[in-house]
Amino acid sequence: MNYNDLKRLQMNQIPKKYKQIAELMEISDLRLLNVITEYTPHKYIITKDHKNFAIKHHYTRITDKVLRRADKYGVHCGLKGCTLPLTEHRMKKVALIHVVEGCTPEKASNDLKALMKHLIPHTDINEIQMVQIQMKDGNK
Repeated sequence: MNYNDLKRLQMNQIPKKYKQIAELMEISDLRLLNVITEYTPHKYIITKDHKNFAIKHHYTRITDKVLRRADKYGVHCGLKGCTLPLTEHRMKKVALIHVVEGCTPEKASNDLKALMKHLIPHTDINEIQMVQIQMKDGNK
């Protein structure tokens, strides 16, 4: 994979709301490869029982408040066998970052600190993971 392949892949994968961050990072030696969502222990599944609960209790939308209340009445996550309440299902946004080949550890550290100070606080990203990609053809 060369630099142009990486750039094309990167911009096709990044969700639209994070593309501006990716473009701003071009001035550093870090590249935003993607922003993924991780669920622990799994994604909370809303079922027809949640919908029926909302209707029965005169809610017009299924919100976190409605789901927490439904949990108290025994309407849980729809994944077979799961009885965990909504509050025990976690979601986080993880930014996958690549350090450009040839970047010094000090420069990467400074770029990462700047990213965490100036860009990440203005997003819903909770975590940054560094990803190593083997480049060929001697490109960035």
